[in-house]
Amino acid sequence: MRKILIIWIFGVFTTGFNSFGQQLMLLNHYDADPFIINPAFAGIDDHFYLNLNYRKQWTGFTNSPSVYYVNANSLLGDKPAKSYEPMSIRISDPSKYQSLFKSKTKKFRHGLGATIQSENYGQIRRFSSNLSYAFHLPVGKKYKFSAGVTAGLVTYNFSSENLTLIEPNDKTFNDFVGQNLSSNFMNFNGGLLFYSDKLQIGYSARQILRNQIWFVSNSSAIELQLHHYVHSQYSFSLKGPFVLKAGFLLRYTDDVPLSLDLSAILANREKYWGGFIYRINSAMVFLAGMKYRNTRIGYSFDVNTNALVHYNSGSHEILIGLVF
Repeated sequence: MRKILIIWIFGVFTTGFNSFGQQLMLLNHYDADPFIINPAFAGIDDHFYLNLNYRKQWTGFTNSPSVYYVNANSLLGDKPAKSYEPMSIRISDPSKYQSLFKSKTKKFRHGLGATIQSENYGQIRRFSSNLSYAFHLPVGKKYKFSAGVTAGLVTYNFSSENLTLIEPNDKTFNDFVGQNLSSNFMNFNGGLLFYSDKLQIGYSARQILRNQIWFVSNSSAIELQLHHYVHSQYSFSLKGPFVLKAGFLLRYTDDVPLSLDLSAILANREKYWGGFIYRINSAMVFLAGMKYRNTRIGYSFDVNTNALVHYNSGSHEILIGLVF
């Protein structure tokens, strides 16, 4: 029984999230909420963002993975002052208006963010709370560079609820659940971002400390793997108010194949958007959303393109956000 428990827990951590064995849940709304994949996005513009996201993966599976999070991020300090060109002032050279009345902004900007996230998969519960900081620097006239870091506390718990045993009074299992089935540790993530009004190129690393989890005494530890994210997006201006956002998100973890998302999203001045993500050898994702005043709502639906398509009815994810 002890060997079965160890193998089962190890299997959850290595294959519980998706077919590629990533230890972190896949999320789809990283276009509307890029802060969730890279802390360098904290304070990227002059808005305050508050987001609530819920994802139910592989509907139809018993105890299938699910995740929800709440996060917020904003620019620190005062927002840049607006520039108004006084119509009553006349000068000999009208071209000087721009330089005379150009708003003065700080070159060095700071962003701050926070995230609370809960993930459930099988009998394992992961809860994390994090704080993030990022700084932003101009690079030339059009581009900027930012770097961010996340620090927080992660808790893993094993739950025996809704677990059916072949032997109801199995002594080994009773001894197992009688132990301290909780693990707490500090976690750090980091990220870099190069961006302009149309272009974003970034890299982030998660689970940098590669902590070890011990659920069963005198057993092998489960090591959390370092996850690398490389992402990019470019916005193409189309006729009228439309913008086409094309990009990719590459995930890499040791000893598992690459996970690659290719995305295309058509947006109407950020009031409405719709598009798809093709997760190679895994799923096709359809997503859509709208913004009304300060509220954003987004929804996505995953259809597996691998063998899992025969055993579940898709994955659902919804995002509700406020922008000020």
